[in-house]
Amino acid sequence: MCSDARSLRRWRPAHRVALAVALLLPACSPMDSALQAVAGRSMRDQPSFDPYENTRMPADGAVSFSSGNYPSGLTQDVPEFTALDMAQGGAPVNDLPNPVPVTEQSLARGEVMYDRMCAVCHGPEGNSQQAAILPKFPVMAAFPLASGLALTRSDGYLFGMITVGRGIMPAYGHQVSYSDRWHIVNYVKQVQGRNDAAGQEG
Repeated sequence: MCSDARSLRRWRPAHRVALAVALLLPACSPMDSALQAVAGRSMRDQPSFDPYENTRMPADGAVSFSSGNYPSGLTQDVPEFTALDMAQGGAPVNDLPNPVPVTEQSLARGEVMYDRMCAVCHGPEGNSQQAAILPKFPVMAAFPLASGLALTRSDGYLFGMITVGRGIMPAYGHQVSYSDRWHIVNYVKQVQGRNDAAGQEG
């Protein structure tokens, strides 16, 4: 009898803890529920698909979005070509006409995109020796755009290089829109003209 009483007293604290845990567990809530009161709806409550759920049918009159990203007045009339074609001279795109007029707006947009996507390797003025990447990665020196062979390249060739790349230059066709690639071409041609004129004066 005494042994049973001692055993009961010994286990009583453990029973109390277990009971407290059992009562408190249902009251617990995830941390995101607490944050929800501060930050609003949690991401857990966002509209999303359940596993194997069918997609919603488009509304009547809806028009599918094309992946080309061409502004009004521009269409993609470009033959298929690869980086290998560019390495072999770019024949498929050499004679490709530039559909974007050289305007102040085009040059301004081209400069923005060039500074964003190209200047790190080709330099701010098309001189790869001024490229930001050069001190840290000298073996990655890019082809100069404002001198030498680049001056003889057509608009279509430059467009092709931006689109599919060549050698150590990656393709940017999936990152730079169709029209922005032509804006960059217009800007590069302007930079080439500036540098060529400066060289003749010097």
